[in-house]
Amino acid sequence: MAGFVVDPPSVAGLGRLVARNGEAIGRFVQELEHRRPEGYQEGLLGLLNEPLNQVQRLGEANTRHGADLANASGAEFEKLAEYYVRVDRAEVVRLDGTYPGATPTRLDEDDVVAPDATFDEGRDPAADPANPSRPYPGVPTQPDEKAVAEGWPVDIEQRLDELLGRCSVAQHVRDLMRALTNRDVFEELTRLVGGDWSNLYRQGQAFEDTAYAYSIVKENVDRGRYLVQDKWDGNAANAAESWLAEYSAACQGHVEFMTEVAGQIKKFASAAYHAVSALTILVDTLLDTLVDLLTRNAGSFVGGAISILRGQNPLHGIVSVLFSVSEISSAIDAVRAAAHVVVSALQVLVGNGEVVAKLWPCTPYDHAAV
Repeated sequence: MAGFVVDPPSVAGLGRLVARNGEAIGRFVQELEHRRPEGYQEGLLGLLNEPLNQVQRLGEANTRHGADLANASGAEFEKLAEYYVRVDRAEVVRLDGTYPGATPTRLDEDDVVAPDATFDEGRDPAADPANPSRPYPGVPTQPDEKAVAEGWPVDIEQRLDELLGRCSVAQHVRDLMRALTNRDVFEELTRLVGGDWSNLYRQGQAFEDTAYAYSIVKENVDRGRYLVQDKWDGNAANAAESWLAEYSAACQGHVEFMTEVAGQIKKFASAAYHAVSALTILVDTLLDTLVDLLTRNAGSFVGGAISILRGQNPLHGIVSVLFSVSEISSAIDAVRAAAHVVVSALQVLVGNGEVVAKLWPCTPYDHAAV
């Protein structure tokens, strides 16, 4: 197209579309704010505390910034449509010629989802990803069917409770444990897996839901740009299309960042789930051996520890205890190593989130005349 062209209803429709999507994202800003890390200090969750705080900060900031840009720009487009109706066309054309030019890339029909939809149609970012016919309800307190389908180990808390229950052993069993190994693996395991794992799930799901919402925002913004490109031309129009293209690219970067963070949280939870399942079996074996030692060698307390050097020869039982503890130590080392892999991945993603922050347009779309 050449010269100045404007269809004010199309500009107004673009404004409604952009503002509507910005408003929808506000729901996810709130959800992210409610899913901040609980300040884990020790154990597996403690290892993730710092990188989780960093990606949470970036996730919130980018989600909020994208919403703010859309809200302000949508309002600007709507005011601009009114300006085009109100002001004499000759004056509009004259002023448009004084604005900085831009050369936006045109979108083809194949570049857009639902190109035949109008400005007021299309998918709603604020809909529930699991049931688009209803509003987004927020992250469930506990993993639901959607979480199962997406790979979250839904019974991880049950497995953790089982392991912690086994570690709540009588004092004389702990004393025997310390006497034989000079350590309390029950206390070590309690510290290792302690913390609010359901909150970790909610944080990961909030990231995933936000990514899904922003993928719809990008889809809608691209369609709005496609619909307006033949209805509005000139310097202001080209600047608007360039702004929309920049905003769309930032949405895509944010989708990828949020999806990758959610994936790493799931990966961590899955590794912990399998480790806890294995540790529960190992602890059962250890407890059986300790109980057998206590039963066969009715020892007496000597200096705070249990003497098992009475009765039948306990050597086989002692070796079994040491072997079980060695296996538990290996399992602990393995799950810690898996956690460090996730920590490293999250640290890389922190850099990605900082890159996304620079992808957004510096300011909302602004027209000098309104």
